[in-house]
Amino acid sequence: MTSLSSALREKKRYLVFEVIGNAKCSDAVAAVKGSFSRLFGSIESANADIAEVKSRSSMCMLRVGRKYADKLKAAMIMVKNINGNYVMLRSVGLSGSIKNASNYLGE
Repeated sequence: MTSLSSALREKKRYLVFEVIGNAKCSDAVAAVKGSFSRLFGSIESANADIAEVKSRSSMCMLRVGRKYADKLKAAMIMVKNINGNYVMLRSVGLSGSIKNASNYLGE
């Protein structure tokens, strides 16, 4: 099977956000995915292709399709509780490459 050319592949964006409160990154990512699915439906959620890339202490990096970056930020705003703990998710930066997004993580 041949791979798609770069012109046909879906462009990705990398969103770095901070978890303010008592929660782990993996729990926060699951909460954001659930919030996105509730807001926009399971088909949009599948098309957005949200995945965790890296994390460092309270900073997390997500991969998302280019067209869905703003919708992902809207879903992040809706997350208020994770495992019974009040949290706030703050968007730190959005980038088109992992290397530049890693600068937001402090690497």
